[in-house]
Amino acid sequence: MGHNNLPALESLSSEESLKALIESTKNEPDLVLVLLVGNYLDGILEATLSKRLSPGNTAKRLLSHIGPLGTFQARIDLCYCLSLISKEAKKNLDAIGLIRNRFAHSHRLLTFDDVEIAAHCERLSWYKNEKGEAGDFPLKPESHRQRFGLAFVSLLIHFFPEDEQSPKSEGSLDSRRYP
Repeated sequence: MGHNNLPALESLSSEESLKALIESTKNEPDLVLVLLVGNYLDGILEATLSKRLSPGNTAKRLLSHIGPLGTFQARIDLCYCLSLISKEAKKNLDAIGLIRNRFAHSHRLLTFDDVEIAAHCERLSWYKNEKGEAGDFPLKPESHRQRFGLAFVSLLIHFFPEDEQSPKSEGSLDSRRYP
């Protein structure tokens, strides 16, 4: 699947589109995978915050790329402070942000085998329950790239729970689905 066929961010609430996104990134080079994952997660965080802010130009300005909530890290931090994401989700998002920045700002073509990238990948975890607590990956990652991909899937599950009918805490991100 080419880059033009990637699912739109708005359609990621369906299981079919989530599977299509995961499938479409499997054969991408490491750099492309990292940037796509980072951009999808950034968009999800922006949409999550946008739902919590009063609609209008002020919210748009705050969330714009030049606004105080325009960075991936600022969005992670505010989502965490508002209890919209768990501590484990924040930990994974922080690590993915560091990995993304390392890839994006390097003058070398990096891979997941880079020592610094591998160290950040080792910090990534899988959720074992609805509370967002960390657990073992459902399968043992064979590479840092696979660990990164599994952490991304874990975050997608965190943001888009499979069973919308299950009770979630009112303030948690799991209590809502992306628009």
